[in-house]
Amino acid sequence: MRKASKNAQYAALQGSFWAGYAALWGYIGVLLLAFGFDDRAVGIITASAPLLCVAISPSLGSFVDRSRRIHTWHGALFLTAFGCVGALALRLFPRGTLLPVSALLFIAAGTALASACPFVDSLAMEATDRGEHVTYGFGRGVGSVCYAATILLTGFYIEQHDTRDLLSLFIILFFVFTFFLLLFCSPRTPQPVQRRGSVKGAFALLRAKPRFVLTMLGCMFFYMSHSIPTIYGYAVVGRVGGGESAIGMMLAISAMTELPAMTLVSHLRARKTLSCGSLLRIAAVGGVLKCSAYLLAPNVFFICLFGLLQFFQFGFYLPASVYYVEETIEPENRVKGQSLIHVAGSGLGAASGNFLGGFILDAWGASAMLFTAAVCAGLSFLIFTLASHRAK
Repeated sequence: MRKASKNAQYAALQGSFWAGYAALWGYIGVLLLAFGFDDRAVGIITASAPLLCVAISPSLGSFVDRSRRIHTWHGALFLTAFGCVGALALRLFPRGTLLPVSALLFIAAGTALASACPFVDSLAMEATDRGEHVTYGFGRGVGSVCYAATILLTGFYIEQHDTRDLLSLFIILFFVFTFFLLLFCSPRTPQPVQRRGSVKGAFALLRAKPRFVLTMLGCMFFYMSHSIPTIYGYAVVGRVGGGESAIGMMLAISAMTELPAMTLVSHLRARKTLSCGSLLRIAAVGGVLKCSAYLLAPNVFFICLFGLLQFFQFGFYLPASVYYVEETIEPENRVKGQSLIHVAGSGLGAASGNFLGGFILDAWGASAMLFTAAVCAGLSFLIFTLASHRAK
């Protein structure tokens, strides 16, 4: 009963977090266009947020690893609250606010949300270390379902209403997330187990783990391939005649596949059927297939249908990358390790993909952009394979 209760709490925590993430960042391209930015500016802004995460997330992770009074949930709460303040400012400012001010607020909110992800993920690993057996794959899968539902519903909503209402929805969902976060990390919950061994700085940890560094590089290219069709979903469906509701359908169907995929990955890991390296390679192949299928799709129906390939792509990648850190990094450095793998993917990878995708879309169109995404996924497969061979 206790196990079911903690799993439900963690699933609700992940669900509210990713529903809020979808409200703010799921339609970030459409939202920025509504504020008056062009395609190239969309690329710069969406790239800047994860790029700043590269500096903030590992530094805060190192601080939490070293601190005896500050815990992982403090980091998650602080970062999401900071994002909420940025969204509130954007909602309250008049529509005629200078674009540079709006850009800075979007970057601040996006940076905070991107930096919070590894802290939310680490909560499950810490609970497992305490013997509470929280199933990360299921909880994160529920987050994907909530992300998908939010994307789908808001897609239909913003076709008829003010796009800025997405900011209000994010603020509401922040308070829901805060409730479940405090419930999951209530005083009744034992504090994290005592960490043993030396706590390393980020650079010292990277020097000691060359295989980990190589896997981080693979994660960067993987996330480039994932972020391009996600951020520029309006261009993916636009090239075959779709609108905002089609974007919602594409993203929702893709995200819906992640719950069964992530639950399956947790099951495979528990039975030690496949290594994390094998799961990452499967995800990379899924990325090649999905981006190539989007490129060849003749209409919106096939765009949505090919979104099912996300089962093998992102559905496998995310839990595999989280479990990879748990397997290769010592407990006293795991918050930092989760931050580093997250930074490599949704930080450097997303920033590079968003910037490159916006530039290619503006210069050569959506087809060239999708081809680039497929190439990035292929590169991630080669690097994951090399990292696995170096481990033998």
